[in-house]
Amino acid sequence: MTQLYFRSLKSRLCDTLVEEGARVWGGSVAEFVGPVLRTSARPWRHRMQRLVRSALVLGLWLVLACLLPGFARGESPSLMPLRLRVALHDAKPIIFRGANGAPLGFGVELLEHIARAEGWQLEYVFGNAVETRQRMVAGQVDVLFPVVSGGQELISVLGDVETTSEALFSSWGQLFGPPELRADSMADLGPKTVAIVQEDRFGRELAALTRRMELSTRFVTVPSIAEGFALVRRKEADLVACERLEGTAEARHSGLIGKPIVWHPERAYIALSRSLPPSVMATLDKHLLRLKSEPGSLYHVALRRWLEAAPPPPTPYWVYLLLIGAVLVAALTGVGFAAERRFRRRLEAEYASRQRAEQQARMRTREYSSLSEHLPDLICRYDRELRYLYVNQAFERFMERPKDHYLGKTHKEAGFEAPLAILLDKQLRDILDDGQARTSEFSIVVPTGQRTLEVRLLPELSEDGLVQSVLSIGRDVTERRKMEQALRESEERMRQLAFADSLTGLPNRLLFMQMLEHAIQHRRRNQDYNFAVLFLDLDRFKQVNDTYGHGAGDLLLKVLAQRIQSCVRPTDTACRLAGDEFALLVTPLATPDDAVTVANRVLEEVSGAVILPGVTAPFLPRLSIGVALADGNVSDANGYLRLADAAMYSAKYRGGGRVVVLPPGPRPTTESSNEFAQLRGEGRINPTTGTSERAERSSGRVRALGLRGTPK
Repeated sequence: MTQLYFRSLKSRLCDTLVEEGARVWGGSVAEFVGPVLRTSARPWRHRMQRLVRSALVLGLWLVLACLLPGFARGESPSLMPLRLRVALHDAKPIIFRGANGAPLGFGVELLEHIARAEGWQLEYVFGNAVETRQRMVAGQVDVLFPVVSGGQELISVLGDVETTSEALFSSWGQLFGPPELRADSMADLGPKTVAIVQEDRFGRELAALTRRMELSTRFVTVPSIAEGFALVRRKEADLVACERLEGTAEARHSGLIGKPIVWHPERAYIALSRSLPPSVMATLDKHLLRLKSEPGSLYHVALRRWLEAAPPPPTPYWVYLLLIGAVLVAALTGVGFAAERRFRRRLEAEYASRQRAEQQARMRTREYSSLSEHLPDLICRYDRELRYLYVNQAFERFMERPKDHYLGKTHKEAGFEAPLAILLDKQLRDILDDGQARTSEFSIVVPTGQRTLEVRLLPELSEDGLVQSVLSIGRDVTERRKMEQALRESEERMRQLAFADSLTGLPNRLLFMQMLEHAIQHRRRNQDYNFAVLFLDLDRFKQVNDTYGHGAGDLLLKVLAQRIQSCVRPTDTACRLAGDEFALLVTPLATPDDAVTVANRVLEEVSGAVILPGVTAPFLPRLSIGVALADGNVSDANGYLRLADAAMYSAKYRGGGRVVVLPPGPRPTTESSNEFAQLRGEGRINPTTGTSERAERSSGRVRALGLRGTPK
């Protein structure tokens, strides 16, 4: 009886396993396992041993399937953080050791930023250039920078290393010298003395370049860049040649400036030991490319800070001693000159009073004569009756009339147009009354055409402080005003290109997100302020492109943009996000029904027939619109756009050509988000990572095939 009981129990257990296998794994697996479990020819112990062996083999295959991709990429399945040994040497301002021994520099900040993001541990190994290369060859360090693109011989010396694909920075050789020294081209280097750093590649290239050009330039070798700048300050050399980043940092506190002569452009990279996983190289390239492409990233901020923040050098003590001695000498000299001046004043007071008027007349004659001969400005003088007293040669050339035509005449008598003559006479009278200088700008017609003049009117005072004449200095600013106008127009065009879609002319995604952020900030300040975000997607747009071509698709997008723009209110914002996706910001809203009204009006307006080129039958466009109302639970513009996008996909799943409103309220996580994600065709939410299956599928974590937006 006991054997019959256990035999029936085993039979029921086998039937249960077969049924569960058919339900979970499918009929094919159940059909394979069923006969094995149901067979009565073999003992129960043998059947259980076979099941255990099959489970072990299956588990081993699963483990190998998970580990083999990592081994194929050269990675090891380790949970320990990656430890990198970085060579620390003196290469200001890229990498160097500070006064307290801590690593400093632009490259150090950049590498530590990437290490924090990736969870790496950095260990710095200090040494000079020779020691650093020896350690890199011996495998005692993993990272070395900067390594220049032209230094292939250096890479060959370092041994088994490779460099990043993305450059750390670009540089070139540059000359630095005093501001008053002219060095605009290579021809200016002929008779000059140039200081170059010993064993510096830029100095060698410049010397070779001057020899090829057969210039008589004299080169002086110095041990460091700082010594080269000191040599120029002591006037023992005219210029110093070095790498432009190091030279710029040194020139900040040396009083020298960079000259426009540059040579030997190159790029500096990060060298890595080949013993590191290949993913380290790919990660560095990815971060460098991203940081360099963002204008406000740490890359640009740190580079600008290290180039501009060089501290001024301390003032030598002998400068203070020299100043004190100069003050004492000046004081003693002043006392002696004061005594002599008092004695001479008694003797020359009467003579000075007689010669003052004649001296002033001669001085003014020399001044106006010099102005007339050397300045290109239009200079003239007026008396108190507003008549010309003097005009220079530049004024004659500009007006194309001799000075006799103007001297002793007013503007009206000289032939100026009545409105311009009245304006100039009024400004001259105002200066004669209050004695205040004025600047004005006006247009004048001359034989060469209409020109724009900028005129500065200055009062000339007599000995008693009264205005006795007015000096006028004019400048032709016609071309400058044209350039300013062209610049303003260019800036306006650039602004339109930055914030407008090139195909439809609607605002682009950048401008739309800014307007949406303003609306969110306004709602935070005023809870009664409401708005709505409408996400519009054109149904069957891919069919239009595939059937009639992209030209027909572009024409259809332009027509839809015009129709959508005609439906919005002046306070609303319509934009094209990308492809066949549009968005509307409806603000302000009295009630939520206003957003639905706008959406229905857009549906009705867009649904009209469109004649596409080369197509006989008219095309009837149809939109799916998702509406997200103002919600205190959403903190940023991307959140509103995602909600409206989800509502739009809900409209598509319901057949398209309709409006779906996503009401405000809290958004549950995980379980409720699964249904929310399935509306978009993204699959279930992974509770561990918090991302949908479609996001994981796109990143390679889920190996399953599926189409976005395909209903089940």
